[in-house]
Amino acid sequence: MALARGATLNHMSRESSDIRRLSNFYKEVFGFEEIESPSFKEFKVIWLNLPGAFTMHLIERSLLTKLPESPYSATSPVLDPSHLPRGHHICFSVSNFDSFVQSLKMSQEQPSRPLRDEEPVRYGDVFPVSGDLASRPVAPEDAAMMQSAETRVLGQTQRGGPASVMQAAATQNERAGFVGHRDTSDIAGDRGVTVRRTEVPGARITTESVGGQVVGQYVEPTPVGTVVGGTVAVDAAEQAAITIGEALEATAQTAGNKPVDQGDASAIQAAEVRATGSNVIIPGGLASSAHSAAAYNATVDRDVDKIKLGDLLTGATGKLPADKVVTRQDAEGVASAELRNNPNMETQPGGVAASMAAAARLNEATM
Repeated sequence: MALARGATLNHMSRESSDIRRLSNFYKEVFGFEEIESPSFKEFKVIWLNLPGAFTMHLIERSLLTKLPESPYSATSPVLDPSHLPRGHHICFSVSNFDSFVQSLKMSQEQPSRPLRDEEPVRYGDVFPVSGDLASRPVAPEDAAMMQSAETRVLGQTQRGGPASVMQAAATQNERAGFVGHRDTSDIAGDRGVTVRRTEVPGARITTESVGGQVVGQYVEPTPVGTVVGGTVAVDAAEQAAITIGEALEATAQTAGNKPVDQGDASAIQAAEVRATGSNVIIPGGLASSAHSAAAYNATVDRDVDKIKLGDLLTGATGKLPADKVVTRQDAEGVASAELRNNPNMETQPGGVAASMAAAARLNEATM
């Protein structure tokens, strides 16, 4: 059995003295898209995403670094290990971080042993999910349910989408004898799979979930205007920009079943600060309630008993004393807060940071 459970590729990183030039190369040659990036005082970064594949972090090379410019050009050991976090690297996320670290420490103290040649493909292997779902093998009937849901809501199965990923995983599991052709995982069978479309001003958000956890999300811009002769007449001045409150309400739709954790609470606090322009946490406000929910959830074992994002963020606009249009700077601040307080240093698909980033991109496109 593998030491790392639910391992997924988080990102790959390249260091360069000209990250803008390197960014243009990846975008023009391979089709990467530039996404929201955090702001660091010490150096600049550009984050890129290859849709359906992985994220690439481009990091500004330090003038004082002792690392080679290329991973293959090293001629001697690294002289200063403190430079390593900014160098070329590959990052994986695992669902059992603490036990994984402990296993690594133990493995250094005892002889290695052969691992099983084959393991079933679990949900945690192919999607950023957690809890019981991450450990469940993907079953054929799960994939069939997602295919049916995609076809019913979207008109067809999405190429490279969750249904096709689940089908490939289920087929492999069936051929290896881990599941039967008519098998359904207990979580998908009990809690179902869903494909939901949410309309917000200027955009349509499609969210796909298994057992209440998001496994895929897509945002497509939609024009805002009046229909004239079968076409949509759009007046740019009339296009509705998305506010922070509306972005939080979208999160209630896309990730409403997710239990609130510290990363969510910090992201909600950052959003409230941006909306109100004040660093003071409002008693009984969204941020205060989010931190209370995260603290409570940390003491509860079963997800079903935990406070969910939907409980907090439904009607978020009315719970904010002030609101404003989402900007790129707002989205970056919220993403940074969520990342700093997530043990895996990643944002939640369909979560607060993701909704803010989507809103910022749409506002930039329409304003």
